[in-house]
Amino acid sequence: MIKNREVINLIRTIVYDILDDENVLIGEWHLGSVEEVLSENMLKVFVDGSDVSQRIPSNPDVEFTSGDHVWVHFVNKDSKNKFVTGKRSV
Repeated sequence: MIKNREVINLIRTIVYDILDDENVLIGEWHLGSVEEVLSENMLKVFVDGSDVSQRIPSNPDVEFTSGDHVWVHFVNKDSKNKFVTGKRSV
């Protein structure tokens, strides 16, 4: 029997595949999901559907919680220079 979490992960994978095929994820703005809040200005975030989270600085004016869907800005399209600007609606 498929559990709800498995269904959600399958749907997430399909959506990210479609977005990737359409080149929506290329550029300065990327999709993220907060795994853990490390401090008011540092998060662990899964970026673009990755299974591995990354430590990324965040906007201290926004209160983030685990599971939040966020916007990740690649400054000058550089994947090594990232910043979480805020939450996004899903």
